[in-house]
Amino acid sequence: MNNQKETLTMPREICISLLSRNQALCSKRSFCYLLQISKLALVLLAALALLSACSGEPETGNGSGNSSSSAASSSSSSSNSSSSSSSSASSSSTSSSSGAVTSKGDPIAGKEKINACGQICHTDKEDGTFSGTSPFDINGLLHTDAQSASELSTYITQFMPKNNATQCTGNCADDIAAYLWTYKQQDAALDCRDEADKVLFASRALPLLTPEQYKNSIRDLFLSVSDNARVPDNLLIAPSTNKTGGFPNTNNQLVNDGDGTRYFNNATAIAEWNRSNNHLRCRDNNTEACARDFVEGFAEMAFRRPLTGDRNIATTEVGSFYQIFKDAPTAEDGMYWAVVGALTSPHFLYRSEIGIPVAEALNSPLFDTQNSYLRDKLERLSSDREAYVLTPYEFASSISYLITGSTPDERLMEAAANGELDTTQGLQRQIDRLLTSKAAERQMKHFVKLWLKTNVEQNTDLKALNENLGQFMLEELQTFFWHIFSRDDVPFTDFYSANYTFVNKALADHYGLRWPGAEAHRFERITMPEESRRGGVPTMGAFLASFSHGDSSAPILRAAHIREDMLCHHIPPPGTLEEEPGLRSEKAALAEAAKAERTLTTRGFYEISTLSNGPTDGCGTCHFYDINPLGATLEDFDGLGRYRTEQFAVGTAEDGLGPNPVPIDAVGALWGVENYKAYDEVVDNINGGRELSLALAETEAVKRCFVEKSLRLALNRPIKNSAQDLLNPDDDKRLAEHEAKAFACAEDTLLQALDASNADAKALFNTLINLDLMRFRR
Repeated sequence: MNNQKETLTMPREICISLLSRNQALCSKRSFCYLLQISKLALVLLAALALLSACSGEPETGNGSGNSSSSAASSSSSSSNSSSSSSSSASSSSTSSSSGAVTSKGDPIAGKEKINACGQICHTDKEDGTFSGTSPFDINGLLHTDAQSASELSTYITQFMPKNNATQCTGNCADDIAAYLWTYKQQDAALDCRDEADKVLFASRALPLLTPEQYKNSIRDLFLSVSDNARVPDNLLIAPSTNKTGGFPNTNNQLVNDGDGTRYFNNATAIAEWNRSNNHLRCRDNNTEACARDFVEGFAEMAFRRPLTGDRNIATTEVGSFYQIFKDAPTAEDGMYWAVVGALTSPHFLYRSEIGIPVAEALNSPLFDTQNSYLRDKLERLSSDREAYVLTPYEFASSISYLITGSTPDERLMEAAANGELDTTQGLQRQIDRLLTSKAAERQMKHFVKLWLKTNVEQNTDLKALNENLGQFMLEELQTFFWHIFSRDDVPFTDFYSANYTFVNKALADHYGLRWPGAEAHRFERITMPEESRRGGVPTMGAFLASFSHGDSSAPILRAAHIREDMLCHHIPPPGTLEEEPGLRSEKAALAEAAKAERTLTTRGFYEISTLSNGPTDGCGTCHFYDINPLGATLEDFDGLGRYRTEQFAVGTAEDGLGPNPVPIDAVGALWGVENYKAYDEVVDNINGGRELSLALAETEAVKRCFVEKSLRLALNRPIKNSAQDLLNPDDDKRLAEHEAKAFACAEDTLLQALDASNADAKALFNTLINLDLMRFRR
C-alpha cells in the first residue's frame, strides 16, 4: 500500500474532524496517513487493500459480492463464463463430471426456444439464472435432483409453462432441458488415488474478521498484555455479516462507511479504556522507546506479522507508528492514537490468505526451504504461475482462527518466525498445544452453536419459565460437544448415541431428571435412565426448543434441520416448488376444519397441511418421504424440550376447551439414510427421539456431515456444489475447478482420519490443518 501515499493522505479538514481534541496534530500529514488507511480507506478496500499489492488479481472463485464488476469477474472465473457455457451448448450431448449423459435435445435450439416462448416470464441471463416475473436458478429448483437432461425434460413436460403445463413437450422439452443442463452444477467425481502425489489448492481469500473473531482478537490482544486487561463486551460489537450454510461468511465483505464508523468508534473507546486503566503503556514516557515497543509488540500481534518499512519513512507501516508517537504531545496521546490506528487498520480487520507465488517462496527468508516436506512441494510447483503458498504468518493465522477463533498467540507467532511451522514435527507441536487450549474450547463451543443454528436463548416461552433456561440448554449442548471433542477416548458418534449429558439442577428439573449434584449452578455429567427417552443431540433442549413454535413442537422445522445440519442432505429452498394453483389454500382449509374437531395432534395438523395430495404434488414431493416421517419421530418432545406421551389437541391449549389430551404418535421413519432421496435406504418404525438418535449414530452421513461443517468453519466454502447455500448463492459461489477437486479429496481423507481414530473429532481437525489446501492457494 505504500505506493498509494498521495491518494490516501487524509485531507486536513477530515483529519481535524477525527482528531478534534488535538487539532494541532493535523498539521502533520504523516500523522494522518495511518488514520486515513484506518477509517476512510476501508470503504475503498476492494481497490486499495492487500489484493492490489499482490502480483495479479487472485482467482478466488467466489467474487466480491458487493460490486457488479467484481461479481461479473467472479462469475467468469468460477463458472467458466457464460460464453463458455454457451459454447458448450453447441454440443448435442451434455455431460457432468460423473460421466457423459446423453441428451436427446439440441441445446442451441433450446436456448432459442426458451428465449422465444419464455421471454414474458423468464429473461435468460446466460448463467443458469433467469429474471422476469417468474425468476429461477437452474441450480436452485426442485429438479436439482434430476440426474440427467432427460429427467429434466420430463419435469418440463409435466409442469411447464407454469399455469399452462404440457404446452412444451417432445422436442421442445428436450431442447430446453439440454440447454439448461449446460449450466447444471455437478459435483466432482474424482478418484483421489490419482491425486495422491499432487498438491491440492483452496482459493486465495481476504476475509473480514467475523463479529466473533473481532471480539476474540481484541480481547486476546489485550489479555496478552495483562491478565487483568479485559476489554468490556460493549466495546467489541462488530457490524453484522451475511451467513452461508449457517456460518458467517466474510470472504466477499467490504466495509462500508457505516461499518467504518463503527470500527472507528469502537477503537477510540477501547483506546480511552486502555488509557484509563493503564494496561498498554509507555515506559518512562519515552516516546521513541514506546514506539518501538508498540511496533514490535502490540502492532505486530494485531497485524499478525512483523510490520514492513523503515522507522524514518513515515509512509511505511513502521514509520507511520513512529510518526504518531513523534507528533503526539505526550507518549500517552501517542499510545491512544496508535491503538486506534492498529485496531482500524485493514491489516487487522482483514485476514490475509493471499500467499506469495511459489517461485518467490523458494527464495524467501520467510520459509525454511531446507525442510524436505515443504521444499519438495514448492519445487514441484515452481513453474506453476497460478500457485501460491501462504506465508508462515498467514498460515499461523489460518490455523489460529480455525482452532481458537482468534489471533495467533505469541508462541504461534514465534513458531512462524523461526520456521517451526515448515516442519511436520514443529507444526504438530503447535496443533497439539492449540487443540487442548481454553481458546479451543471457546471456539468449539461457538462452532457447534453455528453448526446447529441454535437460537434457544430467544425462546420467550422458556424465558417465562426461567429467564436463564435457554442459556442453560445452550450450555448443555456446548459442554457436551466439547467433552466429545476434547477427549481422545470419546468417539464423535456419541454426539448422537450417548446416554449421558451435562446439566445443572434447573435443567435437570425441567427435563424431569434426578439431580445428583451438590452445587445447583454447576453442570454435572449424568447418565439418563432409559425411561427418560433421552440421549443424543436431537433430544437436547437446545435443538428442540430452537426449532419450535413457542411451546408447541415444530415437526417440519425439526426434520428440515436434521436433514440439513445433521445429515447434510440439502433440501431445495421453499418457494421453488411447482404445485397446482389453489392447492396450498385447499390444504390449509382442510387442516383448519380438522383442527375444529379438537382431537388433532400437532403431527396430524401438519400432515393434513402438507400431504393431502400424496407424494407427487408440490409440497408432498419433499414432505411425504423426506420431512414429515422424520419430524414425527421427535413428537415425544414438546416445544420446550420436555418429554411427553400426550398433548393438548391443536387449538385447545390456548382456550382450555375441548376433550382430554390426545396421545402422541412418535413413530416415523428416516427415508434416504445416507443419500438424500435414495428411498431404497430406509430405517422405519423409529419410535421417538431416542431411537432416532441411535439410528443417526449408525449412519455414515453424520460423519460426512461433520466433515462438511468443519470445512465450512475452516474456509467457509461448500464442500461440493450440491452443498451450496441456495438461499444465499451470491455469497456462496459455486466451486472453482481446483476447489472441487481439492475438497472432494479432502472429504475422503478426513473421513478416513475419523475411521482410523475411532471417530476422534480432534483427529479430524488435526488432519484438516495438515491438508495442502490449508497452505497452498490459487
